[in-house]
Order: sequence, then structure tokens, then C-alpha cells
Amino acid sequence: MPVQNNVVSPLVYRRTVDLNPLVILIAALFMTELAGIPGALVAVPLAASAQIVLREILRARQERLNLPEVPPGPELMKSEGPGAQPPTADARH
Repeated sequence: MPVQNNVVSPLVYRRTVDLNPLVILIAALFMTELAGIPGALVAVPLAASAQIVLREILRARQERLNLPEVPPGPELMKSEGPGAQPPTADARH
């Protein structure tokens, strides 16, 4: 049972609610300490709700400040076209 609760469940929840397994594990541990078994049962929905609220707050702030939209995740690491080189440390020319 410990393997299922500590390894398998966070991986399954990550795919269904799009949460990092570490966040799920920390939320479950925290809520279990705070409220026992009922806390553990509501940990994932609360963490998912918190993530949605934070994303919306950040999106609204981004719109208010007229900041360019930043793609989430690995898209930040993609280069700008074929053969593009990353910027060098000394960009002074």
C-alpha cells in the first residue's frame, strides 16, 4: 500500500488534474497532518483549485501590466528556428 499511495497515486493524479506529483504528495502530507483522513481526501482537489486560482491571478496581472504572454513549460527552451544559437554570455559587440 505505501508504494501505491506514495508513488502510483501521485503519477495518476498528475495525468488527470495536471498537477506535479511532488505538489500532490506535499499537499496530501500537509492535509493529512492538518485534518487526518478527511484532509487527505480533499488534498488533491484543493491543490488543483489553488493552481487554477493562481494561474488566473497571474493571467489577470499579466493582462493588467500588458506583459507578453510566456508559454508554459519546455517551450521556453526551444530555439528560434533551425540552427539558432543560444545567446552568448558576452553579448557586447
